[in-house]
Amino acid sequence: MKKLRVGITCVGSLIAQGIIKSIRKSDLSQDIEMIGFEYFPGMIGSYWVDQTYLMPDILKENISEEDYLGVLIKHILDQQIRFLFVGMDFELPMMSRNKKRILSETGCDIIVSPIEVIRIADDKYLTFEFLKQHDLPHPKTRLPDQADDIAFPVIVKPRIGERSRNVFVVRNEEELRDRLARVPRPVIQEVVGTQDEEYTCGVLFLGGEVKTKIFLRRYLRDGNTNLAFHSSKIPRPIQDYVAKISQKLQPYGPCNFQLRLGQDGVPKLFEINARFSGTTYMRTLFGLNEVAYLLYLLSGE
Repeated sequence: MKKLRVGITCVGSLIAQGIIKSIRKSDLSQDIEMIGFEYFPGMIGSYWVDQTYLMPDILKENISEEDYLGVLIKHILDQQIRFLFVGMDFELPMMSRNKKRILSETGCDIIVSPIEVIRIADDKYLTFEFLKQHDLPHPKTRLPDQADDIAFPVIVKPRIGERSRNVFVVRNEEELRDRLARVPRPVIQEVVGTQDEEYTCGVLFLGGEVKTKIFLRRYLRDGNTNLAFHSSKIPRPIQDYVAKISQKLQPYGPCNFQLRLGQDGVPKLFEINARFSGTTYMRTLFGLNEVAYLLYLLSGE
């Protein structure tokens, strides 16, 4: 039987490594051939896939989006890749914009959400506005010139940014002025709950419905999940909240929601990642292989 060929970009990244290891861990492993794409030689994920192509570095000024896409499309056609997983956040907008074109020219389905979903997820102020628009609980979030109604302590963070870099808890006006001057394009947000009530929640969303869901209590180190605890006894308000957000957002495939449970028992989301999570392989070890199940749903094999 001919093997199913899947591509994974940025195979050196934490996200891509989780995707690769989840495929290797699955019952589908013997029936899948993985083709990697990477900007740098020798990255660890390159040794875990069947073949890796070096790509034009899209972050360089002299490399255009069209330069990158031309090379990518050629490799997809040559290798007959049926599904392509995206391994880094900065690639998501480009892949989303060109999803239909690549599907039309190659027959390859890129596992990426619509561009409006990517925009809402990438921008924390747009995330707040999305929640507010749909009457979903949300932390108070303000731009620097709108923050008079938020009591200290507050969180200052970049509007656009991954993980928890440049995120500060601020306790007074002097600290606030200092952090606002240092953080690029900042937003100010109320502090919700404690780290003991922080959850990373993942769904697979296809055909207008949630296909899988998982909820992990998490602790961060350097912006990544350092410890995660899985339990079936997740508060019902969190489960209902994530289901409502998913229905309103309508992502394609994997989507992750970072939230905290407030002292009043109300969950409030503060970050969306419209992609596979850095905890993807942890979830596989907990018994939910999202990557394999998504391939099963999409390929019908």
